[in-house]
Amino acid sequence: MRPRFLALFTVLCLCALGAGVSDAAPIIYSFEAPGFLLGQTTPLLNKPPDAAGPPTFTTSFTDAVDPNGYQITNIPENGLMVGQSLFAPIVTSPLTLTFNTPVTQLSVDFAIDIPNGFPPGFLQLMTPSGTVDQPSSNVGGGNGFQGGTLDFITASPFTTATLQGFFAPGGATQIDIDNLNLTPAPVAEPSTLGLLGLGLAVLAGWRRKRRMPPAI
Repeated sequence: MRPRFLALFTVLCLCALGAGVSDAAPIIYSFEAPGFLLGQTTPLLNKPPDAAGPPTFTTSFTDAVDPNGYQITNIPENGLMVGQSLFAPIVTSPLTLTFNTPVTQLSVDFAIDIPNGFPPGFLQLMTPSGTVDQPSSNVGGGNGFQGGTLDFITASPFTTATLQGFFAPGGATQIDIDNLNLTPAPVAEPSTLGLLGLGLAVLAGWRRKRRMPPAI
């Protein structure tokens, strides 16, 4: 019986792995109306994605230092900004993003206020799962704002992140962001959980059977 049991248990495990997890739909924020209105300022709380993704996913955009420091604008500080974007017209404090669902990937187009003739600056992303500094460049043109695209992927899901722009030598500067893309952490499908539960039940039953004394 033991070889047959092991074969059955192996099949169940392989089926569970095959069922795996469901890949969540990509989340995209383009900061367009009607989800985001021109002139709105932070805090922008529990906002569903306006370009792609389910309305059950929400993100809060806040500034802990200057609560109203970021606002929705339609002034393209850089060619990477299309239509409306989320801009810090004066402040240089970090923008905090809080997700109601853990994510494993974040990418965003950005522009940072770097005067002509200055060396490239960088956009810094900080999460509990890691930190990334993405250098800016003259890509996109614009009103004295260098641009770039930051990409971050991790195996450790996170629910909060901060974005802040810096000059190359240090010192914070204004930022503008658009086209925020997020990938929610994979979620185990019900069929997977059921198969794993069945496998554990079979294992428990087999172990109990082995412990039973022989009939007299």
